[in-house]
Amino acid sequence: MAMLTIQISWEYALGIIGAIIAGSASIAWYASGRLTALETSMEWVKSTLIELKVAIENANALKPAFGARMRSEDGQEAVGHGS
Repeated sequence: MAMLTIQISWEYALGIIGAIIAGSASIAWYASGRLTALETSMEWVKSTLIELKVAIENANALKPAFGARMRSEDGQEAVGHGS
């Protein structure tokens, strides 16, 4: 089996390693900027929480608390069972 030997000086090796590190750093910096823009856009979280709050308030408005007194249509008090 024939062996392939590549000989380069330390200056070239250092340049290649530096280029790889610089390329990796620039890619990481670019990706970080893109992800930060996504993370700081919290409007969708705000709107989701508002919708959830409204849905909970609407659901709770329809049923009385356990043991709460309700007035029936004829004006008499009745115990609410929260069905």
